[in-house]
Amino acid sequence: MFKTSPREGLNKFYGLSMYFILFQNPKNNRWYWSLKNNDHQTIAAGVRGYANKGDALDSVELVRRNAPLFSIYDKSLKKWL
Repeated sequence: MFKTSPREGLNKFYGLSMYFILFQNPKNNRWYWSLKNNDHQTIAAGVRGYANKGDALDSVELVRRNAPLFSIYDKSLKKWL
């Protein structure tokens, strides 16, 4: 599907297969991203369109760097997990 990612070796070593896709919507020329799992299914997406590719990449980097720090709020339980 895609050429080999430079992180592929690390992902295989750690048992990870997730990757980001960065793309430009041809209808509005805005940039978006999606996070895919090893089955190529979207598990997260940047729904805000960015006017330039650099801002979209900054958003991806923000998610990559901070994901382990994110908290989870369960609305059904009305509490933080």
